[in-house]
Amino acid sequence: MLVHFYKTPIGFLKLVISSKGVNKVEFAGESIEENEKPPSSKKDSTTTRSEDEILEKCVQWLDNYFAGTLDDHVNSLPPLDIQHKSSFYHEIWRTLMNTQPGETLSYSELAKRSGHPGTARATGQAVKSHHLPILIPCHRVVKSGGRDIGNYSGGEGPVTKQWLLDHEKTMNNKD
Repeated sequence: MLVHFYKTPIGFLKLVISSKGVNKVEFAGESIEENEKPPSSKKDSTTTRSEDEILEKCVQWLDNYFAGTLDDHVNSLPPLDIQHKSSFYHEIWRTLMNTQPGETLSYSELAKRSGHPGTARATGQAVKSHHLPILIPCHRVVKSGGRDIGNYSGGEGPVTKQWLLDHEKTMNNKD
């Protein structure tokens, strides 16, 4: 496993990379204590070249995302290490990843688009259960009606979610 801290406009992200792909993304706060933040990526004795390559691709994707220059948001994603979940979860996540930056949808709409109408609650569990925020853009799911963006478990909660949604709207306005 490889651990890397990535600085963003909304604080640090802790990236955990396995040989299969990006295993976890965590919001790590505005600043990292010196004893928590390695001078570079933290590698263990089993770190492989493929993990280094996956990290490089992940950092490139995040650089483009935060710069607002992400052209192909789905096909340019780094490999994701999410084989441990059910096919239902994968379908929900795949549909979510295929929503355009800046687009929002409700759990009910996400369930419908995923081919599982009437499963809004189970869809909510699928959205909530992954460990790859931003890469699997759970921030794009809002409450029905769109007036309330709802909660967000990453960063500073709804403040971070609103920042991501606003950022994505500016990405779309660059065309």
